[in-house]
Amino acid sequence: TLSNITAGTPSQIQAVLEAEGLIPALVELSSTADLEVRTEAMWALSNPLEDATPEQVAHLVQQDCLRGFGTALAASEPTIVLCALGGVGHVLDKGAQLAKLNVALAPNAFHGYLNQLQLAEKITALTEHPHAEVQNKAREVVQLHLGA
Repeated sequence: TLSNITAGTPSQIQAVLEAEGLIPALVELSSTADLEVRTEAMWALSNPLEDATPEQVAHLVQQDCLRGFGTALAASEPTIVLCALGGVGHVLDKGAQLAKLNVALAPNAFHGYLNQLQLAEKITALTEHPHAEVQNKAREVVQLHLGA
């Protein structure tokens, strides 16, 4: 599946990023499709973020992947919410790396995108989610990246 490819090598990730229209289509599918397709789209967006270069993550952010994660944060399925939290966490990890390279981007190159989509508020609210694993992951993202 596509999510397996996006979890692959940096060159495989780059090939996915270069496929015209693919990332916006995945963002759209992550918010409008049935559960199975939505889950697969979320994994395809989230998987490359851990091993991608900061520049590749910047490309994904510019392609609106955070909007897809924002929609998923409101999902009723804990698996999708956890995937989205992981994706946002990886985006913020890479944003911190970029900020270290360019002081003008401090404290995080992607906080502006996060704020535009009101994701910090959504993630903070998830610290009270009924599912313990979602609560813990949300708390981790808040503590590591949102200054609380």
